[in-house]
Amino acid sequence: MSNLIRASLVEAANKPTETLLALYGKLGMGSHINDYLMGRSAFDLFGSEAGFLNRTSAIPTIPGMRGTTVDGQNINEIWNEMQMMLQAFNASASEVVANLTFDTMKANEKVGVPTSPGFQKATEFGRPSKVRVTYVSRGFPLDHYDLGDGYTQEFIDGSNGAQILAVQATILNSWETLRRELVLAALFGNTNYSDKDGVAVKRLYNADGEVPPKIKRWTHDGTHTHYLTSAGASLVVADLDTLADHLIHHGFKEYGDATFILHAHRDDLQTIRGFTGYVPAASATVVSELANSGVIRGRQGGAGALNVEGYIGEWTVVQNNDIESGYLLGQVSGGPFDVRNVVGMRRHDNPSVSGQLRLVEGPRQNYPLYDSVYDGYVGAGVGQRGAAVVMQITAGAYSVPTFATGE
Repeated sequence: MSNLIRASLVEAANKPTETLLALYGKLGMGSHINDYLMGRSAFDLFGSEAGFLNRTSAIPTIPGMRGTTVDGQNINEIWNEMQMMLQAFNASASEVVANLTFDTMKANEKVGVPTSPGFQKATEFGRPSKVRVTYVSRGFPLDHYDLGDGYTQEFIDGSNGAQILAVQATILNSWETLRRELVLAALFGNTNYSDKDGVAVKRLYNADGEVPPKIKRWTHDGTHTHYLTSAGASLVVADLDTLADHLIHHGFKEYGDATFILHAHRDDLQTIRGFTGYVPAASATVVSELANSGVIRGRQGGAGALNVEGYIGEWTVVQNNDIESGYLLGQVSGGPFDVRNVVGMRRHDNPSVSGQLRLVEGPRQNYPLYDSVYDGYVGAGVGQRGAAVVMQITAGAYSVPTFATGE
């Protein structure tokens, strides 16, 4: 290569625009070539459908910077709205979960159970008994759950804001369903176990050798169980009395203002409504009059916003279709998250994730929705072993129903 050619190439590399101007000038493009090269117009050169575009005309290559939904809502504003919705959701809880549980952050915690302490004769040499409540150690499991939201590039580009938020609403419902299923599984399972961290988790009293404390004149032994079957193949009113007795015998009617709540599937409510002494609630799904008088009994207190169907004996009867047909759950409730409630709902001890469902942004910078994930820590274990009782309506032996707990 000659020195002249080499010098020309170096000059062209150092001055690309001037070189192209000179080249296209020789081809007869004239003074308009400068406009073409600067990106202001290229329609005459390449046709009306093409041309050179400058950087400010380009769509950002990182979605989310200027991205909107098909109805014009800003993607990042939707993300912020979703986080606010999540905060509000985490501050609430379903009535079923609230009335069945109390909060705990410990794998093992001392739980107080009702007893009947007695006075002793005082002496100058001894110290008086200070027994007021018997404390027992209970274990509470904790697991990590997650669920992808399915926000793909194509879904976000083709959806409006309401459609994107609808996905989150579905996921929030799934999280609350998981919490209910975990609580119910903790109650209806009748076998003690150890979780993956070695935490010993108890069930309701299940004849495992633990002797319940004495209450009044009621004493029990290590074969006492709260997993019952009906007196026959069908439910009778005496079965409801048996369920209530199993709570009363542990002192929950003797102290405080706790409410006895009976959970029943809709399929079993028709039988309960037909029992003598059943009083329908004004809020019941099936309206009934009181003693052929034309009067509907109003709603009584103590069950919050639960779906109250009526009242019979000691029980406030609620419809709970998360329970399988053919099973009943009787519980003591001191109110939302009261320490007398039967199940301990375990939360993580890290404050940033404690009891919360989180929305974790996806891997793309400035585009949090794409491939984002919801996750949270939760677990449920029985604390008050005598504060609930379950019954299967069967002439056979008790069998454990199934619940969707993410296994």
